[in-house]
Amino acid sequence: MKFIIALILSLAIVSAQTAGGYKDVDVSGLQANPTFMNVLDNAIGQIQGADGILAGGDWSVKKINSVQEQVVAGVNYKVDVTVESSDNAQKEVILTIFYQPWTDTVKVTSQQDASTGAVLGGNTQATGETADPESNAQLQAAIDACISSVQDNQLQGE
Repeated sequence: MKFIIALILSLAIVSAQTAGGYKDVDVSGLQANPTFMNVLDNAIGQIQGADGILAGGDWSVKKINSVQEQVVAGVNYKVDVTVESSDNAQKEVILTIFYQPWTDTVKVTSQQDASTGAVLGGNTQATGETADPESNAQLQAAIDACISSVQDNQLQGE
């Protein structure tokens, strides 16, 4: 029964929105929305793991700052949220969350510490010195790997 209700609600949401880019969501009342908060709490739980930006802490939502959504085969949410740890430390994080209600899938695809700009997953634009392979060894290694892969593929095709 829950599956049917979730499916009907999902179809209603999808049919009410158009596919395409991200759209702003009114954040007033989101913290009172049990479905959205379940998705957000699940995502925060994921980034408290060993590889997450909230690793080693017990964090919870303090304030939802902004939300954008994009209809895909489910919904992508970009959420800017302030979280608070059990020892009252606060941190602002920006998450990209994929949610597919009919499969009960919640997956953090990108996480960013808003204060440092550090991104885990997703992508970020390189500018200035970080975009110069001569001063960025990681970028140069990635370029070399791409060139090598292309050359290997060309040799295999001969």
